[in-house]
Amino acid sequence: MKPIHSERWPVRTRRSGPYEGDPRAREKAEGEEREKWMNDLRDIILSSDMPVVSMLSTMRNPNAMLQGLGQGRRASTIRRRVLDWKQATRYYLTAFRDAWPRDEGMFIDYVATTADGGGSRSAITRALLALRFVETSGGVRKEHHLANSPLIVSVVREFELGVGDGATRAVRKAPLIPISFLL
Repeated sequence: MKPIHSERWPVRTRRSGPYEGDPRAREKAEGEEREKWMNDLRDIILSSDMPVVSMLSTMRNPNAMLQGLGQGRRASTIRRRVLDWKQATRYYLTAFRDAWPRDEGMFIDYVATTADGGGSRSAITRALLALRFVETSGGVRKEHHLANSPLIVSVVREFELGVGDGATRAVRKAPLIPISFLL
């Protein structure tokens, strides 16, 4: 009878081949990863008919605007926001046949569905953060942000409480430092 496990050890290393031995490997890998997620973010913005899209048609160099969509964030942050927003977009397209929430009710429906579907507290928070990120990248003015709506913020906080163990977060007082330590 043959052994179930292979007799060879895995030979793939965690290092990336093209960067091996390069002192700026981390920097280059971060740049490539960021560029990949920036392209996905551009696709989201261009397909959502955001205010930035109308500005692009009047610019002589629209790439200058598209390069600034990442708001100076790291690749991992852009990745997380893009993935969260793609999940929200799938919901909006399925439920409302529209890729963008038209009002607070649509976003609250998404958050409620996420919570009812067993989503974690962080998934609900990330949905709000993704909405805020995409709105800011798309050039939506702060006063028109759905993410800043007091109704949405309060509903998200309430769902976060319901998804968790149901207990509110206790405020921890800072420990008192004896005066002898300060002298």
